[in-house]
Formats: sequence, structure tokens, C-alpha cells
Amino acid sequence: MPTMTRHLPHILLLVLLLPALPAHAKCAFRKSCTKNAFRCFRVKGACQESQAGNTALCWDNGAKFIETTTDVTVLGRKGKPCLTGTVQHGPAGEFQIAFVRHNKTYVFTANPDGTKSFTCPSGKVETYSGDDFRASEACGHIPIAGVAYACTPGACE
Repeated sequence: MPTMTRHLPHILLLVLLLPALPAHAKCAFRKSCTKNAFRCFRVKGACQESQAGNTALCWDNGAKFIETTTDVTVLGRKGKPCLTGTVQHGPAGEFQIAFVRHNKTYVFTANPDGTKSFTCPSGKVETYSGDDFRASEACGHIPIAGVAYACTPGACE
């Protein structure tokens, strides 16, 4: 597998970790179909990033985001299972993660034009600009919600 393809999920993750817009920024996900799906993932405390084999982000409260080249596991507070995801590619080769919670699938897509979309279980597609997406990190409605700072290198337990 070419290096760029192998690291694409990690690059996407880094894009999601960019500093969020100010707290007063509008939350584009407030009425999103994803609001309840990702509610279980709330981080608190310091974050560490481990890249020993897989990419893993972990927080003091036990929340974790673990990513391999094919799968994503999201654990909520105290390490409770929250979401699972499968890394895939869309018809135009765009990066996707199909998140599953309570037997419902929410497909995240990094679109070629720089926008990001979620396809809801109903089939409805919600598309957001990069600014909308970063602002929504602050309001806590995406899988790695609440991350307004970079994680420090370390080991996730």
C-alpha cells in the first residue's frame, strides 16, 4: 500500500484536530442526524496520542479514538463502547468512515472539494464547509468532539 494512502486516515484525523473556532461560533451540527449518534463520545482532560502500530488518542476520562488502516473504534467516558467505524473509499476514491451505532450507519465523507459530509441512516446527505466542521467540534457533535487542542505524544493504555 502506498505511504500516502496508508496515512490518509491519520491525515484526516489531524485535520479534525485543528483548533476549533470560538465558542460563540454557530454549531452546524445542532440539527444534524449525527447529533445523537456521537453524543456518547465526550472527552475530558489531557489527551495523548500513540502511534505504536495504530493511531490512538486517549483522554484522562477514559475516552479513546483508535484508528487502523481499516477500522475505527470510539470509546466514550470510562472506556465504554460508543461507535465502530470502517474506513472505506467512495465511488470517486474519497476517504470515508462508516460509523455504526445501534445498528444505524452514518457515513462520513471527506469530499474532493474540501467539504465534509455525513450520510444519515435515512439516506439524507448533510454537507458542511471546513469552517462549519471546525466550529462544530466546539459544540461537540462529531466523533472527536471537544478536541480544541493537539494531543501530546505518549502511550494510550
